[in-house]
Amino acid sequence: MAWEISMSGEGWDNVRRNVYAWPKEKLYAALCSDYAQKMYAQGDDNEEHAREYAEIITDFPHDVLASEIYDIIVSNNTADNGGAVVWVDLAGDYKVPVDLTPEGAAIALEDCY
Repeated sequence: MAWEISMSGEGWDNVRRNVYAWPKEKLYAALCSDYAQKMYAQGDDNEEHAREYAEIITDFPHDVLASEIYDIIVSNNTADNGGAVVWVDLAGDYKVPVDLTPEGAAIALEDCY
């Protein structure tokens, strides 16, 4: 079950750091998933559009992909029941924990802007 996100500034900082800790391949896959799901929800099931989007973002640097993921999380505004994880894509296939992960703890918050 999904809920609207409601958390503190610290929780948002943790999510940002956790996203920036993701490998580039996971960021890329999550962005492609979100894009395809949004296109389908708008009635566009043309797989060519999803492939074109994937090709466009292939060479984007890690920080650009991570920033885009964070912005999508804010825009989609969806979390699991209880708010322990937030959703990247509409279906919740890609999720980010609100609690700081060990990988996220290794990322300085100032490196996420």
